[in-house]
Amino acid sequence: SKKQWGKPADDDVLERLKIYNGISGSYFNDLFEGIPIDGFSDMMENMLDLDNINLIKEETDENPDGYDIVIWTGPIDELQDFDEEVDWRGTKFVYHDYDPFAPRLAPVYNICTSLKAMTRSTDIDQLTGGKSGLILEEYPNGEGKHYPIVKDRKRVADWIKRQEEKGLYCCGRLGTASYFDMDDTIENAIEVCQRIMEKY
Repeated sequence: SKKQWGKPADDDVLERLKIYNGISGSYFNDLFEGIPIDGFSDMMENMLDLDNINLIKEETDENPDGYDIVIWTGPIDELQDFDEEVDWRGTKFVYHDYDPFAPRLAPVYNICTSLKAMTRSTDIDQLTGGKSGLILEEYPNGEGKHYPIVKDRKRVADWIKRQEEKGLYCCGRLGTASYFDMDDTIENAIEVCQRIMEKY
């Protein structure tokens, strides 16, 4: 906690954590665990390739002319009318083509000691079945916007609900300032789409 969040594991930190008690060696207790066969980039490209999807890359603080619906996936505190305080922590990703922990007993090593700056080292090949030799190292970065910390979650949820009445839908970890794992992120996107379909 001190390495990633810059603070000891007090109640504010602990209430955001999932607690897993078991002997499987995994942090997750889900029925299924994995990643898409061709990766998340391919999954996203396939979705954006649909004829009725327009991707707006520039920043906007209101519903653009000509669109009934806007789905916002950027940081929620960059929207003009959002007035809640969000504290962010970031992660710097560094790729290497060597493995400092070879041979590995697990695909992911969490580095809790203060003797090393990195918080996690991942052998991509063990997750994907590939043969690239690619290793991903993660380092805490206080300036990035990856992990949101929100003081009043109910006020944020109420604000998001009011925006949906105007056709602006906040989605994902950044858009809702929520700590989501990837499966939670996909579930959130499906729920947003269901609300949009029910309304329109």
